[in-house]
Amino acid sequence: MHGFVGNGKATGERIRVESEGLANPERGFRFEIKVGLEGSATENKWPFEDYKDDGIVMTQAYCYLSKYWNTDIAQSQLDALQASFDRARRDGVKFVLRFAYQDGSEEGCPSIERILSHIEQLTPLIRKNIDVIYTLQTGWIGSWGEFHSDPNGLDKDSSAVAAVLNATLKMLPNNRSTMMRCMRYRTKAEEYAGAGQLDMSRVGFFNDGTLAGTLDGCTFDHIAYKGDKEFDEVTEKCPNLPIDGELFWNTVPDLLSANAINAIHRFILHHYTTFSVVHSNSELDPAQGSIYGSIDSWKATPFSANMLKAQGLPCDENYFRHHPLPSAYEYIRDHLGYRLETVKADISFEGRHYSGKAIVRNVGFARPINPRPVYLVLYNRKGEVYEMATGMDAREFQPWQEVEIPLSGMLPADAPKGRYKAALWLPDQEASIKYRTEYAIEMAEGTRRVDVGGRLLNVFE
Repeated sequence: MHGFVGNGKATGERIRVESEGLANPERGFRFEIKVGLEGSATENKWPFEDYKDDGIVMTQAYCYLSKYWNTDIAQSQLDALQASFDRARRDGVKFVLRFAYQDGSEEGCPSIERILSHIEQLTPLIRKNIDVIYTLQTGWIGSWGEFHSDPNGLDKDSSAVAAVLNATLKMLPNNRSTMMRCMRYRTKAEEYAGAGQLDMSRVGFFNDGTLAGTLDGCTFDHIAYKGDKEFDEVTEKCPNLPIDGELFWNTVPDLLSANAINAIHRFILHHYTTFSVVHSNSELDPAQGSIYGSIDSWKATPFSANMLKAQGLPCDENYFRHHPLPSAYEYIRDHLGYRLETVKADISFEGRHYSGKAIVRNVGFARPINPRPVYLVLYNRKGEVYEMATGMDAREFQPWQEVEIPLSGMLPADAPKGRYKAALWLPDQEASIKYRTEYAIEMAEGTRRVDVGGRLLNVFE
């Protein structure tokens, strides 16, 4: 989905034609689809191909277990979910995954024991497919897995909330995170379990009522603004965690509160990594129809560096030099999650010894969330390629900071002499997709990107 064209004869380089939006993994606007649909090999049409220019490679993936509220999950359901993971891998995309039972059509409601047994049953499948799961949200309870309106009252039962969060954390590798719908549920679980019993450093936040009125659609008990305890907890506790959000369906009443400047303020303050492009968008929101929505207004709002400066918000002048007349929608699209730029990169050789440094700046709203190694790659026209681990992780690239990457070492003894090109490579940590260009990070403006043997390289100039 990166749109490479051409093929170099000697090195296998393919020069990338940059689309309007960088198709970078684990960040940005996302769609909303249902997965694990039984009886359908291809499921519904996924919209990624239609939005390549926006670089969207993420989706909220709902898996409803409604028919299994009082039984084990059937193998047919597990097979259908595996088919969805396989399709995501083929398409080069990832899931913000959520399991739920209630979507308005369910016949019953599971007990806490049934939920926990389903989590145990699903764990091997989640571990097997963790490569295409950006984050697994702690859903399960209540309508749409949002921890409200649960017929059995589990959303009001602190022991149930803590048990579901603990079980969800155990489904995941220790270096991966979950999310909860409201900070009060996160707090409720921690208070019930006791300090240190749950790894809260792995518990992020999803706001399914972002900018919907003064309470963010009851996300917060009090006004959603600095000074409110819950609101400030998101600011304080979640800057290094996945933060997802969406507007309400058909947000005509919230056009004012969800205007572009308010949205950007929130995305920067709470370090949003992903956000729904579906809700309140007349192109995609079925509840919106042809009615003008908040995202429509973002698309119609011209944006400039001066608008950011007037609000006291950080501004990347380099972005506006390359995108002189963006809309607010395009600016948000390009800065959700991380956006990495190479400030400086140089390297020199003395025989087989190399030394130098690269300086990378993150101008996005958040840092990369999941572990991601940073490599120096040296390659020549004969096709020899050498991967050198720098010992750094992309999670070190915090918003609005420059990070220096020291580059020093030796080429292997059997490496031929001659001229080498140098590049930074930030692949996925999972071996199954490490050599998939769709899953590697592309630097933004001013960097030449090439594909060498399945490595998406950001080349030193």
